[in-house]
Amino acid sequence: MTATARGDGLFHLIRFSLAARLTIWFAVMAFVLLFGAAVLMYWKVAEHLTGEDEMLAGMKLLLVEALLSDALPPPNAVQMLANSDESSLDSTTFVRVLLPDGGIQAQTNGMDAELPAAGIPASRRPTVVRGVSGRAYWVATSNMNGKTIQVATEADDEVRLLAPYHGRMWILFGVAFIISGGVGYRIALHGIRPVRNLVETMRGIESSTLGQRIDMSKLPVELIALGETFNAMLERLQQSFDRVSQFSDDIAHQLRTPLGIIRGQIKVSLRAERSGADYRDTLESSLEEIVTLSDLVHRMLFLARAENQAMALTREDVDLGHELQDVHDLYDPLASEAGIALTVTVPGAPLVASIDRLLILRAIGNLISNAIRHTPSGGTVNLAAAADREGIRITVADSGCGIAPEHLPSMFDRFYRVERSSAGGRSGLGLAIVKAIAELHGGGVGIVSEVGRGTRVTISL
Repeated sequence: MTATARGDGLFHLIRFSLAARLTIWFAVMAFVLLFGAAVLMYWKVAEHLTGEDEMLAGMKLLLVEALLSDALPPPNAVQMLANSDESSLDSTTFVRVLLPDGGIQAQTNGMDAELPAAGIPASRRPTVVRGVSGRAYWVATSNMNGKTIQVATEADDEVRLLAPYHGRMWILFGVAFIISGGVGYRIALHGIRPVRNLVETMRGIESSTLGQRIDMSKLPVELIALGETFNAMLERLQQSFDRVSQFSDDIAHQLRTPLGIIRGQIKVSLRAERSGADYRDTLESSLEEIVTLSDLVHRMLFLARAENQAMALTREDVDLGHELQDVHDLYDPLASEAGIALTVTVPGAPLVASIDRLLILRAIGNLISNAIRHTPSGGTVNLAAAADREGIRITVADSGCGIAPEHLPSMFDRFYRVERSSAGGRSGLGLAIVKAIAELHGGGVGIVSEVGRGTRVTISL
């Protein structure tokens, strides 16, 4: 488990707010940086003091050698060095002069009890030696005229000088941690303010204000993607609400006419006694309207399921050329009765596609029915299928009356008709169903038309 995972698990366990998390991280990092800087400074100062102590031991050894080289008796040299230390801020210094036979010629008071001669190494380079009391000393040794000179200086200067600062440093660390926590909390609150503003904006959006959008210019770079996602979601929600509202209006408009007809016929029949034939005509007329209503409801349910992606496709590999030929055979009698030539254009090689066969045939049937209905006698309707680099195209083209340019953008909208009359049982849902079927297959639909020259509708798969 990584450190990040452990940290996230801890935060999930305690359930801190985002501001609290940022505050803790800021305070901890500030404390760690401050502590690291203090430790580094302490180490450098201690190292510097240690170097001074080592150098001081070497210098005092040189001083004793210089005094002795001037023929100064060793006791006098030792006493002179001791007197110089009493008036200085230096640490305790011990000096000892040994005769060739190991006897002590002169030494500083107390040195024999603290640093016995036998325990001092014979090295001119200062080394650390622990005294009897446990204190550390820098010790340097040299030989001069057969005599051994031993110089020791206290090595605890850095401890003695820096000890008063230990407690102060911990107090400083505590105060710095508290201050960094307070400052971090203020910084965290300021940093998450755009998130709070975003939440407030989203909280104020209701079904009546779906047109409101998040102002991207006020968002920091890190939240732009989130703002764009929210705006895209609001756009989809608004489109869904608009579709539902428009769908409700269209349903009310489409159902009002047949229901009004049925109601009127029944009321007229009930005003007076009628013959059996009259009642039968009323029932037959009402049944036609009910069939129309049933077909309308069925189509609307199909569209609702298709637009909500709630319809599962039953895909199978089919030869579109063969299927178009079957469609031609099915609709050719209807086209011949209307005096229209129905033709098929398909490639010589099999054109195989993975589709829901029944849905695609339904879409093609809707297009052929529209083409035959709007093509005068003597005209033509052509079915074609072809493949290119972008996919498969199924085209239904006619030589009929065509569609005015202002109507083309709305031709695939529900209940849209160039002529608003619903004569002939047309509900204005045929092309909308074609579009829904094409989109269920991951494709689309397009239309090109010219008044007086015909219309071509293409299903892209």
